[in-house]
This record gives sequence, structure tokens and C-alpha cells, in this order.
Amino acid sequence: MKDRETDEKLWTRVVAAFLRIPTRPSSLETEAFVSKVMARLERPAPAETPWFATGLRWLVPTVSFALAVSALLITRPDPMLTPPEDIALLADGAGVSPQASSPTTDDLVAMVMER
Repeated sequence: MKDRETDEKLWTRVVAAFLRIPTRPSSLETEAFVSKVMARLERPAPAETPWFATGLRWLVPTVSFALAVSALLITRPDPMLTPPEDIALLADGAGVSPQASSPTTDDLVAMVMER
């Protein structure tokens, strides 16, 4: 029973602290709030920006992207100069001679004759 009474007292303290009804503001507080809001509304509108200034914020990302793409295109190796991946892997030292990657007609005839 005692726990229930302490819980009720604790709950009434919590309700009093967090769930109380706010007091009505005085006329002085109301006037101060209204004057702050009206001061915000009476600010002059910002001057219009020129038509070219709206595009300037996109200029830096656009130029950066163009420079990055240009650098990648310039430094990219020519695909005709690099061998295909399978030939590069075969010729890389797996004990396969370079002839295995490009068989001659004699080799093909010899392979057929072995069967």
C-alpha cells in the first residue's frame, strides 16, 4: 500500500511540473510578441539578383566535373595498345609460351592429328 501512495505522490509532482496549464500572457507580453512579429514582416524584401547570378552557383560544380572527365580521358590508356585480359593473364608467367595465345595453322593441324 505504501508503494502505491508514494507512486501517486510522485505522479502528482510530475504532473505539476510538466503538464500544468500555462498562464495567460499579460498585455505587455502580448504587445512585445506582436511587435517582434511585425518587425520581421516589415523588413524590406531583398533586391532581385541579376539573371546571370542564378547560374553562378552551378558554375563551380560544372567546371569541376568537366575537368575531372577531361583528366580521365587524357590519362586513360588507349584500348588498342593494351592486350585483352586473357592474353595478358596467359602471358604473365603461368608457364605458357606466347605461342599458346596465338596458335599457327601448323599447331592446329597437329592438334587435330593427335586425336
